[in-house]
Amino acid sequence: MLIVSGREAATYHSGMSDDGGQQPQAPPPPPGGWAGGSMPPPMAAPGGFAPQQAQNQGPTFGAPTPVYNSGVRFCGSCGNPIANYAVQCTFCGAPVKANVPGQKSKIAAGLLGIFFGGFGVHSFYLGDNKKGGIQIAVTIVTCGIGAIWGFVEGIMILLGKVTVDAEGRPLGD
Repeated sequence: MLIVSGREAATYHSGMSDDGGQQPQAPPPPPGGWAGGSMPPPMAAPGGFAPQQAQNQGPTFGAPTPVYNSGVRFCGSCGNPIANYAVQCTFCGAPVKANVPGQKSKIAAGLLGIFFGGFGVHSFYLGDNKKGGIQIAVTIVTCGIGAIWGFVEGIMILLGKVTVDAEGRPLGD
């Protein structure tokens, strides 16, 4: 039960504060009264935000959900977490391949070259847009014979003769 003095009640009901500013007013009760009691729902705070009530989301079981791209990888030998930039596991000492951001797949580039090399798709994938455009032009001008260029490059990529992309990053496995 809320007990207020006459002046506070008049201020509350009139909607005006002592300094002339507007006070928040409680909404009128619904026709059947407030559900679950005689108190109105919480009013908005001075900033305009209503107070939040905690929601019961139930118990969580098992390990926490992994956060991807958080800078942590796991060792292939022992399974312990290692830093994203590590070249050796700090727990078992096993060497790990460096994770280069933006690294392209050698297998994907090679297969793109074999199947779509005439259109320069593998060159676009590796970031060499100028070379990809030239491969398209050569294939069109030679009525498809220029596609052999892309096919050969795809085989060279898979054999390891091409080891970096257009920006000099090594191709991954």
